[in-house]
Amino acid sequence: MKKTSASLTRRDEILIRVAMDHEDIEIAGLAGEFAASCVFDQAGVGWIDLGQRPDHHSTFLKSLTAHRPDYLVFYGGGSILIDVKTYRPRQQGSEGHLFGITSVDRNDLKATQNASGIPVALLFWNRLAYGRFEYRICLLDDLLVPHTDDKGTEWLCRDFSAEELTTTRLAAS
Repeated sequence: MKKTSASLTRRDEILIRVAMDHEDIEIAGLAGEFAASCVFDQAGVGWIDLGQRPDHHSTFLKSLTAHRPDYLVFYGGGSILIDVKTYRPRQQGSEGHLFGITSVDRNDLKATQNASGIPVALLFWNRLAYGRFEYRICLLDDLLVPHTDDKGTEWLCRDFSAEELTTTRLAAS
């Protein structure tokens, strides 16, 4: 039986956080996606996990090199597509945290947004927030700060102040 966020224990919460810190990005990503579903439940919004199986992705979207976000979230009479990223900030300091996605990922998500007419947002989990769950949601179109990493990969980012990040618990108090 898959646990819902309402039935999570403090031990479950610790295991999820440990998984988010895992060196295997697939494990960290899956833990981040599960944690995001808990945040959506806590917010009282409806959501659908879009799944990532290749046979659940249309030929049309593949031809656009569109990227399938992780969730379709319903709120306030509207909807938004959310892609979850369990990342270390590109830069982190006492004044702020720079989160972003590669320019290639941004273009693929933009193709999805354009094809669907549904806004795309990203939920960034801060992997450097050891022992706690710290995140920020931002619209794809708000990633405007260019950044080039040590390997020459181009990123589009947004600089968040420490006050803009939300810290949450997944388990019931």
